[in-house]
Amino acid sequence: MSDQQARTVVFLGPSLALADARSILAAAEFRPPAAQGDVYSLLGPGQPDAIGIIDGVFYQDLPVWHKEIIAALERGVAVYGASSMGALRAAECGPFGMIGVGVIYEQYASGELIDDDEVAVAHEGPERGWRPRTEPMVNLRATVRRGVAEGRLGEQAANWALEVAKGIWFAARTRPALRQALRAAGTLPGEVQALHACLEEAYVDQKRLDAESLLRTLAARKPGQDRAETKVTACHVFMAFEDRDRKVTHQDVTLRLEEIARHAALHEQGFAGLRERALDRLLVDELAWLWKIEVTEDQVAEEVRRLRARLGLAEDDSLQRWLIANDVDADWLDGIARREALARRLRDWIQTRRGKRLLVSPLLDELRLAGRYEEAASAAATAARLRAALDPNLQWHDEPGENAEVSQSRVVQLMHDQIRATAWRPDVPLPRFAEEAGFADVRDLVDELVVARAIRARSKERLRMLETLFGASADEG
Repeated sequence: MSDQQARTVVFLGPSLALADARSILAAAEFRPPAAQGDVYSLLGPGQPDAIGIIDGVFYQDLPVWHKEIIAALERGVAVYGASSMGALRAAECGPFGMIGVGVIYEQYASGELIDDDEVAVAHEGPERGWRPRTEPMVNLRATVRRGVAEGRLGEQAANWALEVAKGIWFAARTRPALRQALRAAGTLPGEVQALHACLEEAYVDQKRLDAESLLRTLAARKPGQDRAETKVTACHVFMAFEDRDRKVTHQDVTLRLEEIARHAALHEQGFAGLRERALDRLLVDELAWLWKIEVTEDQVAEEVRRLRARLGLAEDDSLQRWLIANDVDADWLDGIARREALARRLRDWIQTRRGKRLLVSPLLDELRLAGRYEEAASAAATAARLRAALDPNLQWHDEPGENAEVSQSRVVQLMHDQIRATAWRPDVPLPRFAEEAGFADVRDLVDELVVARAIRARSKERLRMLETLFGASADEG
């Protein structure tokens, strides 16, 4: 397994200082607390072999979603959780294969802990290392238990202190706020002081301990040994999430896919046409489903070849670079090719119903709607005028004794001439193009290419004559 495949990504924030985390798992790629879309956005080309979730946002942003974790598991990525948001999600996603580590995870998994605020803290931003500003309940519980075990606190006083602490909003749960709340609740001064001393002298940072345990577990694991067998259940909400909330990075800026689409809606030339073609492709999916149309793997492979030819991606390296630059992977290409194969079956069907001839009215309608009909008609008129001066019997045919190789060579030359001179870019062999375009057969198409080349030659000849006449009159003047 390559280093890229075996890489580990860990989402870390206030539970453990970054420098301390790197001293345990130096090879990991550490990222800020996980938000919705962060895990799913790691999937695809070069996806990590393992993901560790320690910290995650939930108050200032949408939290990491269960289904994106399950999607990572479905794609063969091992997902571990501990300490904070990771412990919560590991307890919730354990049945699907997420692996929990540490005391806090065990407490959630057993039902001893239920509330999210048990691990929640207010904290600084990345510029100050995510330093926590409040006390999480899980650390207070661990500290109080230690205080009771060491005789620093009585059982009753400890339980009362935890009850008071639980009543404080997580973002205001500081040590001074706790002392003030205890005094306001009538707690004896000696008990308040005993709790203060316990927090100062016997504090148990359970979140930190569990975070360290997770990193040691990741450091000891063998790549691929802990993959789960699970599958994401499709639903409309998750489909919308996949469409909109996957995050990509361009020019060192992280964007949701929806942000790119929204920008295109206001800035991309021909956006209305793009949107209509996108909806047409969705209609293909619906029609194929309704009519139970299926395609073969050979047909899908042919569409992949056509797509690569159309995009100029003949080499595998260039294809891989293109996929990465476009934030997609080989599975995406296969899905698009499958849709194109379905669309081609539908197109072939409708063309057969119309007699397998060149589509005239529908094509001209598209030119009109694109604002290109008048230009196309004028160009056709110019070509017809030039064509009238040609030999009416001009056509391509096999000369006596000419072998097939020479004939094929002449056809290839005709194609190259047409490509160099025009915007024609066939993405299939000539017989298939002739069939799709509505020519009677290949010979009919080749005859048309011969005429087109002759028209171009005639046009150039007339241009040279005009240039000669213009130059002669200029000399005489």
